[in-house]
Amino acid sequence: DYEKAHQLDPEDATILNNLGLAEQKLGYTAKARQQFQKSNDLIGFKEEGLDVHAAEVDLSMRSKWQEMKKMMSSWQEFRRFLKDIF
Repeated sequence: DYEKAHQLDPEDATILNNLGLAEQKLGYTAKARQQFQKSNDLIGFKEEGLDVHAAEVDLSMRSKWQEMKKMMSSWQEFRRFLKDIF
């Protein structure tokens, strides 16, 4: 399915990544690495570091994780979190 999806949309990084995961599970590690590299190239991921946009996403995810940890740290914080949502 991922091979067909890749034929239909060769510029989709998610499809390439998932195709690489499937190939890796089947033991085709060299092919999987190629798919991962193509996916990384499409999203702008560099081996030595992330591009600016990816770094911004990383900071955003980090702050969300910190909020989740705070929310789960106590029953009182969890109730405050729920109150803020509703």
